[in-house]
Amino acid sequence: KADTDGHDIIDLCDAVKQGKYPFPSDARLFVDSTGSIPVREALASLSAHELPAMLMHTALLANGEVGLMAIESTHHNPNIADLVVRFWDHRVDNDSLAAKLERRSNSMERQSVGQGCDSYTMTMPDSRVSLFAAGMAEKAQQLLGGAPNHAEIWIGLLDEHKLGVKWDRLVLGETTVIKESGWQIRLLKDAVEQIHQEATASGNVETGGILIGRVSVLHRCFTISRVLEAPPDSIRSETQFVLGTQGLKERVQDVWSRSGESLTYAGIWHSHPRGSHRPSHQDQSTLLEMRKHRLGAPCLSLIWTPRGFGVLIDDGRTAAA
Repeated sequence: KADTDGHDIIDLCDAVKQGKYPFPSDARLFVDSTGSIPVREALASLSAHELPAMLMHTALLANGEVGLMAIESTHHNPNIADLVVRFWDHRVDNDSLAAKLERRSNSMERQSVGQGCDSYTMTMPDSRVSLFAAGMAEKAQQLLGGAPNHAEIWIGLLDEHKLGVKWDRLVLGETTVIKESGWQIRLLKDAVEQIHQEATASGNVETGGILIGRVSVLHRCFTISRVLEAPPDSIRSETQFVLGTQGLKERVQDVWSRSGESLTYAGIWHSHPRGSHRPSHQDQSTLLEMRKHRLGAPCLSLIWTPRGFGVLIDDGRTAAA
């Protein structure tokens, strides 16, 4: 657990939300290097008012062959949870990154720490840590000179001679955030653009596809990073869209595998070209059918209209009914 002035950082984030223990107003940069998913999500859940500084997430992966820096912009949109999901999504299409991570997929192991204690961790030489830490420290120093205009992901790959690191930069636009029924739906910009382009190209005919991303039950949040084209046996007309199943399982499994078992099927989207945000009887029936395949996990149905998005959510609690 991370510790700040004697406080567990997750407890501290909860206290900040309640206004009990605000972070210093003159803070300029917070760096999360814990490698903890709960810590990352707790920090990501804070608003720009609650966390009055830039937030930077750092990590080393694949026995120190891959480094990651995720840097929020000043208004925390996208947040670091969005950025890490985008990193996983980038892995799906980037063969060199996927190859390095795949080769080291079993690199975590138990290591003895003192007498009778052990820890599940990833070992690497100090020299390799130093290679990546130098770039991360330099970036942190740059950030103290001024915030970036856009959220950034920096991905570092160890070179073939293992003597240096090449850093590549991804810039992210704003995440579309929808709140519905106690849930938060976060649509990364690439996913929104994919949906808009396909829906617009389809004209007055309803169309749709598969939502890929991550679901946090603890924070009641869907984060959607991409969409997959609907299977070829899907039905499209001016009055309905029915998602087919041909090849669906295999395509979702491929994304799941290539993302390091981080991204999966989160639901479906479809268009209402005539502009109604309200789900039809067919939409509700489709969600009930999806429930059978999600084994109790939450499921999302997203409705695109020319005026914005509508949402239908099954939170999984009645999946056995």
